[in-house]
Amino acid sequence: MIEDSEADEIWVRLQYGGDAWDGLPSERHDLLGEAVQVVRQCSLDDTATLTWCAKLMATVATGRHVNVAHIFVNFQKELTGLYDDDLQNTV
Repeated sequence: MIEDSEADEIWVRLQYGGDAWDGLPSERHDLLGEAVQVVRQCSLDDTATLTWCAKLMATVATGRHVNVAHIFVNFQKELTGLYDDDLQNTV
């Protein structure tokens, strides 16, 4: 189980970056709580954590049914592509 403050802290950081949420605060908190569980299991760094949480929230905001695991698999593919691009740019 996550601490309430973890989801709240991520939300404050996302808001600072300009993210918004039109749903209920309790729904946002539950969603970010799920996101934090994924972060812990996959040991994401701070940048990837915020990117992941923002992507998850944006996906939910579109009104689509949310399967957090499916969204994370797609997110991992995007991250891998970003890291591969970075590696190619350093060679």
